[in-house]
Amino acid sequence: MSNNYYKRLEADYLKKIEIWYLKSNGWLQPGIDHHFLSWNKNGERSDVGIRIIINHNTKFVELLYTLVDLDGKKTNIDTQVMLVTTKCNFGGKRYWFKCPDCLRRIGVLYYRNGYFSCRHCQYLTYVSKKVNGVEKITGRIVSDKEVEALRLKAKRTVYNGKATKNHTRYMTKLLRQRRTMKALYG
Repeated sequence: MSNNYYKRLEADYLKKIEIWYLKSNGWLQPGIDHHFLSWNKNGERSDVGIRIIINHNTKFVELLYTLVDLDGKKTNIDTQVMLVTTKCNFGGKRYWFKCPDCLRRIGVLYYRNGYFSCRHCQYLTYVSKKVNGVEKITGRIVSDKEVEALRLKAKRTVYNGKATKNHTRYMTKLLRQRRTMKALYG
């Protein structure tokens, strides 16, 4: 692997649109549907309007969103992403996005630098791809961001004399992270 591989941005923490999320919510029905996806990270809210058009000869998702630059200037973006289907072994069909840049068949569109495309075009990687052999042996690596997010979610430590579920999750991840660090660095 080249040294540039380790300089890639991690896709795990970016805004994304997953095809299986659209499917599981029933958004991929024939006809024209309008929906909104929202993200709320660090007090910053982002919305994407999604118009899904599926009929016998046209299948695409239209992404409608607004970019605001540092000067406060707003730019409306309207991007069309084609949908393709593949047959499943036990009948039915599976939907995929077709990347607007490289035309690959993908399941997730990532938002970076003002537009949506696949992780290959955005030059992204996953945290798990950067994990070395020792970290793999000790278990799934737990990032500082993941532990911090769980800490913030665990508002109470105890309720009615018992530890809350969110606090228990936080402590489990924190202990796993500490065990991994101890195995790596002694």
